[in-house]
Amino acid sequence: MSDDIRKVVLQDLEENIDLKYKAFTKKLSKGVPLLGVRNPIVRSLAQKYLKTYSKDELLYKLPQDPSYEELLIRGVVIAKLKVDIKERLELIKDFLTYLNGWAICDCFCASLKDCKKHPQEYYEFINPLFTDKAHPFYVRFALVMSLVYFCSDDYVDSLVNFIEEIDTTHYYVHMGVAWLMATLYCKCKDKFTPYLHTIKLDSKTYNKGLTKIRESLIPTKEEKAYIKTLKRQD
Repeated sequence: MSDDIRKVVLQDLEENIDLKYKAFTKKLSKGVPLLGVRNPIVRSLAQKYLKTYSKDELLYKLPQDPSYEELLIRGVVIAKLKVDIKERLELIKDFLTYLNGWAICDCFCASLKDCKKHPQEYYEFINPLFTDKAHPFYVRFALVMSLVYFCSDDYVDSLVNFIEEIDTTHYYVHMGVAWLMATLYCKCKDKFTPYLHTIKLDSKTYNKGLTKIRESLIPTKEEKAYIKTLKRQD
């Protein structure tokens, strides 16, 4: 039965391939298997399957190296299934092993709107992921979940503590930390600004965070000028 469902999924995806879009996205996600189907279409297919198939059918065994689009369908399904928080987190834990690029990671995070209903459970779930040096996209997942759902005064202190423990060697972890820094500044400026003077972070990532702040439309011209003065020279 699962093979039959996967055949339907792949056929639907193949019917919606946009070769120009595929050529464009391959430049952004090198090394990730791509069919070339636009995200809104993939999400629409996932919503259709949710109305058509049972949970067990939807959670068919994925191949070892699935395409980005098949992963996105699975991510949307996990986010939208009518299950309790314990089961959803177990499904997320399993899905993390398939994260192979920034795009699927970030799109999956954006789909997990259930986090707004269960912030404590999700935050406890992502906490150990911040320092998982063996799996950089687990760290990226924790960072993006934080900047989407946990950038508030209540979490600033603990997020800074996590940031200071992260190995930023991996490019997408490095960029995730910088992006989180900018989001914390924009959403929690009063509480986060003092940390710009004390945060223990490598200069490359710290300076990239300052750049992300200055690229935002939220800080004033004067604030951006001040942020520029904080750039580290070492």
